[in-house]
Amino acid sequence: MLLSACSRGCSFPALRASLSSWGLLPRQFFPAATAAAAPAAAAAAAAAAAAARWTRGFASITASEARQGNMLIVDGRRVEVTEFRLIKSGRGAASVSLSYVDLETLKSGAQTFSVQKRLEKIEPEKTLLQVMYVDAPNGAVVLSDPNYDEVIIPLRLFGGPSVAEHLTPELQVPVWMHEGVPVKVQLPSSILTVLR
Repeated sequence: MLLSACSRGCSFPALRASLSSWGLLPRQFFPAATAAAAPAAAAAAAAAAAAARWTRGFASITASEARQGNMLIVDGRRVEVTEFRLIKSGRGAASVSLSYVDLETLKSGAQTFSVQKRLEKIEPEKTLLQVMYVDAPNGAVVLSDPNYDEVIIPLRLFGGPSVAEHLTPELQVPVWMHEGVPVKVQLPSSILTVLR
């Protein structure tokens, strides 16, 4: 009966009215009813989605868009790209070879990806912290942020115990943080020249 009614040329509102009068279309399929019932809920959901998009701290890029200096998540680990090479192989598909440094262990690694492979590019916040003291027995450096809150960073991110004697109080150190976790520390050039 429904098909015969539509074959005679009925409009969508007429079809919707027929279906609802027969009890075949629940109220949730009425766009006007759902919009009138929860305009505030829809606006709140849209605002939450927009806020989550801007606060997630990473962007999805293809492997061919990765460049030297980018910080990525590869196999669940935060890495910094040190070398990017595009590999073209005749008629075969192109691939990308990335050399990187694992930011947690400071070990080098390399991996090859297809050009269209999606990777997560993290965008850490760079802050300038001040060294308060070195806790060598626990392998940590205690720093203070601009609000004078203590931030404890493992000594291995600074390069290990050999650097501890050069970390004097009141030394300013740039630190990159991602989701509240320090991922990279840059030592001042004066310390790097002494260590070389």
